[in-house]
Amino acid sequence: MQATKFGFIVFVLLLFLFRTKVTAQSDSLLAPWAEFLEDDPQLIERIQERIDRPLNINRADKNDWLTVPFLSKTQIDSILALRERIGRFKSKRQIRPVVGGSTYRLIRPLITAKKTPAERKLLFIHKTYYP
Repeated sequence: MQATKFGFIVFVLLLFLFRTKVTAQSDSLLAPWAEFLEDDPQLIERIQERIDRPLNINRADKNDWLTVPFLSKTQIDSILALRERIGRFKSKRQIRPVVGGSTYRLIRPLITAKKTPAERKLLFIHKTYYP
């Protein structure tokens, strides 16, 4: 009987500690956008959608870029001009000088420069047939 009571108490304490850790973690994930979320309740949905499906900065057109919060049309035009000039971004960090450090920190989780599986396969075929 005592062991069962002790086990139950330990279980409740662990449950409470786990719940606290999860809450703190989700709060820290939203921390960069906290001040903006109060002003625009729909912003959380837009951010969540972009986190689930990050924008590929090498394939996105202007309309795609307009779905990324915190970017102005001038910044978007500058990003597209830079991509046209250099050809392809190797890293998403390459847009940081264009948008600025504070904006980059906000959009970093919402974008990607990774190649798609099809693009990686083409690269592999290219290396195989044309050494």
